[in-house]
Amino acid sequence: MRALILASVALGLCVPAFAADPREKLDRYGDPLPAGALMRFGTLRNRAPITGFGIEKDGTVVTVGPGADVRRWRATDDKSSEPIVLPLDRSKLAENEPQVSPDGRYVAACTRDTVFVWETPADAKAKPKQVAAFAHAMAGPLYFSPDGSKLVVACAHDLNSSFVFARPISLCDLKTGKTIDLEGKVVNANSVRFSADGKHVFANADDKFVLWDTATAKRVAEVKISEHSYLDCALNPARDLIVAQQYTGNVKIEWHFFDVKTGKRRNDLLDPGVGASVSFAPDGKTILVAGDAGVLWWDPVAGKVIRKFDGDASGYGFRAAPARFTPDGKTLVATSGHVLFRWDAATGKPLFSEQNAGHSREIASLGISADGKRIATRGQDGRLCVWDASTGAELWRAPADRWTSLQPAFSPDGKFLYAGVPDKNEVMKSDAATGKELLKLIGDAKLPKRGSVEAIRVAADGKTVFAIIGPSDALHNAQVVVWDSSTGERLKTARVFDRECFSSDLSPDGVLIAIGIDPTTVLPVAEQRVNYLVDAKLQSAGTPTFSDDGKWLTVLARTNAPGGGDNHWAVVYSTKTWKQVCSISIVKSGRAALSPDGKTLAVAADENVEFFDTATSKSFGEYKLSGGAWGGRYRGYTQSLRFTPDGTKLITGHADTTALVWAVPERTAK
Repeated sequence: MRALILASVALGLCVPAFAADPREKLDRYGDPLPAGALMRFGTLRNRAPITGFGIEKDGTVVTVGPGADVRRWRATDDKSSEPIVLPLDRSKLAENEPQVSPDGRYVAACTRDTVFVWETPADAKAKPKQVAAFAHAMAGPLYFSPDGSKLVVACAHDLNSSFVFARPISLCDLKTGKTIDLEGKVVNANSVRFSADGKHVFANADDKFVLWDTATAKRVAEVKISEHSYLDCALNPARDLIVAQQYTGNVKIEWHFFDVKTGKRRNDLLDPGVGASVSFAPDGKTILVAGDAGVLWWDPVAGKVIRKFDGDASGYGFRAAPARFTPDGKTLVATSGHVLFRWDAATGKPLFSEQNAGHSREIASLGISADGKRIATRGQDGRLCVWDASTGAELWRAPADRWTSLQPAFSPDGKFLYAGVPDKNEVMKSDAATGKELLKLIGDAKLPKRGSVEAIRVAADGKTVFAIIGPSDALHNAQVVVWDSSTGERLKTARVFDRECFSSDLSPDGVLIAIGIDPTTVLPVAEQRVNYLVDAKLQSAGTPTFSDDGKWLTVLARTNAPGGGDNHWAVVYSTKTWKQVCSISIVKSGRAALSPDGKTLAVAADENVEFFDTATSKSFGEYKLSGGAWGGRYRGYTQSLRFTPDGTKLITGHADTTALVWAVPERTAK
């Protein structure tokens, strides 16, 4: 790891702290901070929005993001070149994922009616050279042939109903500029790939695997799989073996192998039991399975691991860009969609230590200890990270639930941290300093299967813990559970009738539950026929949040705008009177946080964080953030925000996998 610039960024976050010079512009890794930011938790090294990548002969990796921005990553550098934005009409940009040819020579992206292909620009000064354009409405996934001469496009065109999609799959030839449809149509094509030699196209449809000849566009093989649904899949170079992940409703991961000629399952080949996406290694016999723990190089004949490549490489990005080796076979490359991972192929060691630092996906929620010494961040990579607030150093990490809106909760004395775990209906109590697991707080196993933990609160005396445990599906009710924090004994379970309780929060004393449904609802847990916001009739636009002292409730809401669309609002209510304290109009759906004293509301929308006086609803300061391509893909650059206990600082969690610290602007004297 490069020398850390610690002396210049010792920005203590403790209540009397932040003795740093606010003019400092670098984080602990030596990278620039946005104007006005005091500290960054995490790093931007190896980070960029990535939907596809190619690898040049010298090992340079070329990536493209959802906003059609191209980057080059040299084999010896963990930072990319300046992004090169392709010349597309951003107002017509399609929501599919741009791709790079395997050799890095071409990049493809599309608007709602055209697929464009360019030569990859050498640098930000070079003008992208367009080599082809194909008229293609409703273009779905894009994939290049191994030599980059052809492009296969699966169109998202609904021919039957709102639930069943018959998609024509088209083959685009870059040299001739012609497009032909492959024979027949397939239902719900989950993945489409070229064979290793580029002579065939392979698709995983809803009830079959299909193989086409690229020269004739004719079907040459079909394997029926009607008894199961499969997600990601791969075809070996010899085109006689298929490996595919069976869809089991996230209960268990199973990989099945099929003989292309007979259509029969190969039970002699063994399943690795992990991963979200798959590709065959160059030997055509072993597979690379990518998932939440990184990439596993697996021998299905021997049923053993050849090598592990550790790193929280979430499987989302791998569906579009499977893991693969550099041309010389010395490096394995993969992406989580947020992070570019590169490992030594011979040892499995990461080439750059920072690639697995902090989070590998956006930061969804934040927790701050009462003394301000520690910050907890929960990412949608299924990771909980705890940071030293004075140095920005990562102290420890643990697995966490990735899907909910819950914030990690510190005990009042700051010694313990409570967070939801991947096992869903459990809350883990950990030592806040070391991360040592101390106790599991478990829901009532006698009731129907539970879903994710939606909210956690710790009583003011630290003796009890409250949590909302959501239902596993809409047919069941949520629970509000109370535990003894010392023993883990479940003291009480209350069912929340007729409410799914997704996007919900508990008051600090566990008495009230606020639910982000339409309209936003606040109910006493013990008497659920009462709705304290019955007169507000607010259409929810996010998770309502109680202040830590329970005096205030912040609601993100939307109303119908004249002429269509929505108006968006951040509204604060007093929980004593249930009267509206302030209402702030915001540009679009965003995030909001209230200061501990209730006097300041921070609102994040687009690439701004703005501060409002709740007494007057007037703005008194803002920061401009540089979200760039991150913000467009993830419905806003700022995913979470929270004030420090003393109310002088704001911490924001972002789509770029990092969190930032800001000083709350001073109010101008009247």
